[in-house]
Amino acid sequence: MAIAQGIYKTVTVKKQTALGTAASGGSAQTLRRETSTNNLKKDTYGNNEIAAHQQSTGKTHGLRSVDVALSGVLSAGTYATVMGSVLRDDFAIITAIPSLSLIFGGSAGAYTITGTGLMVSGGWKIGDVIRVTAGTTLPADIKDKNLLITAITNTVITVKTLNNSTITTNATAIAACTLTYPGKKAFPPESGHTKDYYTVEDWQSDITQSEVFSDVMLGKLDISLPSTGNATIAISGAGLNRTLSTTRTFTSPTAETTTSPLAAINGVLIVDGTAVTNLTGVTISIDGKVATVGAVVGANVSPDIQRGVIDVSGSFTAFYQDKTLSTLFDGATSTTLVAVVTDTSADSSEFVSFSMSSIVLDGDGKDDGDKAIVRTYPFTARINTAGSTSSANDKTIITIQDSKA
Repeated sequence: MAIAQGIYKTVTVKKQTALGTAASGGSAQTLRRETSTNNLKKDTYGNNEIAAHQQSTGKTHGLRSVDVALSGVLSAGTYATVMGSVLRDDFAIITAIPSLSLIFGGSAGAYTITGTGLMVSGGWKIGDVIRVTAGTTLPADIKDKNLLITAITNTVITVKTLNNSTITTNATAIAACTLTYPGKKAFPPESGHTKDYYTVEDWQSDITQSEVFSDVMLGKLDISLPSTGNATIAISGAGLNRTLSTTRTFTSPTAETTTSPLAAINGVLIVDGTAVTNLTGVTISIDGKVATVGAVVGANVSPDIQRGVIDVSGSFTAFYQDKTLSTLFDGATSTTLVAVVTDTSADSSEFVSFSMSSIVLDGDGKDDGDKAIVRTYPFTARINTAGSTSSANDKTIITIQDSKA
């Protein structure tokens, strides 16, 4: 008899139309992974009774529930749908701005784009990555280059190139320029939150076995951006039940994405509006605290999944150079953090960005030894109540932009 091997397992997900209605048929998405451990679990109750035979009468099985967990290498477009579900907001397109007359000025790290109608109210915010895709005499070193917004008004956008390259500045406006927003973005909204349930299938082709997990709500993302190595993502959630079969449920799913893994060595970290050049690693955790609502009499499956408020926290580490970050910690000063990770160092490389416009540093501990000193800065994010459609930041706790969403 064959023994199942991970190399032959396929993990496929599809949104359900409603709670209690397991998905099937086409348009399911096969996910890339490093590991995926989706498991049924049951409450058990010890039978602590005493009988003349003086032996245990065992345990009784109770409420069924499902834990889902998938870890993988972060890549553009691969996890956008599930990330949106955790944020309770579908990724959305930000409309391009055509027919602009733009002047490019400033210097490396703080280039400026000057014009009119630069769309603060249109969804363009600090932490977003934009590109200039057209212009009558647009220099080649500006066209299609990833530009990270570090400040924005309706007339001036301040940007940093993601690959630390330079761009041509000029005193004369360039006509017929178009500013575009690569991919889409999502963030926890003030209202109208989505509530997505998924059906998840583990298909083991080598032993012809299917495990289908239904009414799954994805509630937690853990992102790791090391200074060397691939960026990684871990996704977890809770579901209500599992069905076993020898027949595959999602017979013709969409194939895995083919976008390249993202590496933080190609990215950039902005803290308090300034690029951190001594960074050694970043972690970000987004936790919506999903869990089954609990048992009811007469059923061995919970009636629904509950969730709490969205918490965002994490930490970053950096070589110890000065007191700047420690001063922010001392004063419990609200500041900004933007982390962008790309697949290459090319001008128009694919990327995923994470932007938090209101965080507080919770520590600045340092290590020691016969080596360079590293300090660790844990942080907690909170909703930026000053954000709005007409300001430089969204009114939210975190924004994710995915260039292939």
